[in-house]
Amino acid sequence: MELEVSLEDPPLQSEEPATTPVSVSFQIIVEGTKRGHKKLIDSLGYTYNIKSQRSNVTYWQCTVRPKVKPCKATVIQRSDKFVRGTTSHNHPPSPDSALTTKISSKVKKMAVQDLFKPASAIVDEVLLQEMANAPCPSLPNPEYLSRAANRQRQKLRPAEPKDLSFVLDEAHIPTHFLRADVRVHGRRHLIFATDQQLEHVTRAKSWYIDGTFKLCRHPFSQLLTINAFVRSEDYAKQVPLLFVLMSGKKKRDYREIQEVGLQHAYTHDEATFKYLRKLMALPFLPEGEITLMFERLASQATTTQVRTVIEYISRTWINGSVWPPSTWSIFNKSVRTNTDIEGWHNRLNKRAGPLAQNSPPKNSYQGPQMFLLVSRCKGLELTASIGGGGANSCTI
Repeated sequence: MELEVSLEDPPLQSEEPATTPVSVSFQIIVEGTKRGHKKLIDSLGYTYNIKSQRSNVTYWQCTVRPKVKPCKATVIQRSDKFVRGTTSHNHPPSPDSALTTKISSKVKKMAVQDLFKPASAIVDEVLLQEMANAPCPSLPNPEYLSRAANRQRQKLRPAEPKDLSFVLDEAHIPTHFLRADVRVHGRRHLIFATDQQLEHVTRAKSWYIDGTFKLCRHPFSQLLTINAFVRSEDYAKQVPLLFVLMSGKKKRDYREIQEVGLQHAYTHDEATFKYLRKLMALPFLPEGEITLMFERLASQATTTQVRTVIEYISRTWINGSVWPPSTWSIFNKSVRTNTDIEGWHNRLNKRAGPLAQNSPPKNSYQGPQMFLLVSRCKGLELTASIGGGGANSCTI
């Protein structure tokens, strides 16, 4: 019986398939490393830093060098000729290395060229320029790029002031931004605003004022901000218009009732509670009725502690030349609180870092550097897109 002839298997290849050599090109990125040194990148996506140099030869080593099994791949450069070493890489390449290194280097370079442009704006500009053709999956977080830009700038800034007698180097403050350097009663206060911000704040009918103690380093203790509403076409928005770095602000100015020892009576005695609440409600009266009502309430003060509060209000808020009743009456005002500016300070505190969220020890250096904080305040210039929400944003 004849056996059926089955389909024959294809013969085994007797020779290995020929391989085509891969052509590799190289480029050097100036200030491509974190420390500002040169970085070599090949077209496969491997990166190298300088290992050593001689008169006409540069030896490059792979940048992937963990403590365990560091990559020993090398490149030898003679003039503009590059030759790969005999040792292969022990890790896969990163095809986006050239682009990410170029972006990082360009961000730091532009940050030094323009010290006062917000780092986030520089990062956005570079990303739009360099990533117009294709996405970059391995791109660093834009926030990290902004921090790298600010670190690069910090190397050029003067040392942080240690006391109030420091000489203010205006070369590191945006032009026409410093409005006054006030020294009074052993204190020092720096006032900042642009020409446009001053124009708006002088025209504003109402100011909204708040201070934050969490952003400043010694010898300053508070950033005071004045907001006002600015209109653009059919839109109006409350925006920061003036900034004051203050070296001192006694907390009793904010908590007079607590300072004179009325806190317990305020929370446990109904008569004291109602009386003090009436004093706190004075801003809700028309301007012309505030003084009369205050005098009526003042005549009812019977204890030393309450009379101390009355004297403070009279001196500061009724008969004072700085804050007369016309400046703080909110009768018939649609916006009666400074909630917006408090929210802006809260967001600013969060962006400054986790240490700024807690009550810092005295003289601690938890906030951003003084010149960096001033630059970020300058970055809050008014924009035409008030209706779009962009005028009240801030990045540190």
